[in-house]
Amino acid sequence: MKLDLNRKYIRTKIDENDFGWFSISHRLVENKYRRRPLYGNWFCKKANGKTIYRQLKFNPTLKSNDGQEQIALDWLGSIKLNNFNSENETSPIKYEIHQANRLESIYANIYHPDQGLRAAYKLGIVSLILGLISLVISLIYI
Repeated sequence: MKLDLNRKYIRTKIDENDFGWFSISHRLVENKYRRRPLYGNWFCKKANGKTIYRQLKFNPTLKSNDGQEQIALDWLGSIKLNNFNSENETSPIKYEIHQANRLESIYANIYHPDQGLRAAYKLGIVSLILGLISLVISLIYI
């Protein structure tokens, strides 16, 4: 499902508890039947030559002022998109946001900001590879 999010955003808060998520106003997607399938999907965010991958959620408290939309982003993503410069955290940034394709989703899980999820995903990939190797070996020696 396509979602046009190429507009100017202002960071309003840095959410330290939600690693791997970003929030936009629910008013950007008026129809709740379009909004529901987008929740939790991976999105690619680019700004200042940096790229991060975050999952989408909606926040009804975010507002729009003078054509600039507010956005809530985790601290690590905010610092990375600001070129690791904490002095201009409240200045508006032009984000390029698009829904991640399958390859970007795999990349996003491997480099997730939450270490527990990142480790679990990598262990899952190792388990899958070992399972495929054992399947191939068992088929060879049958």
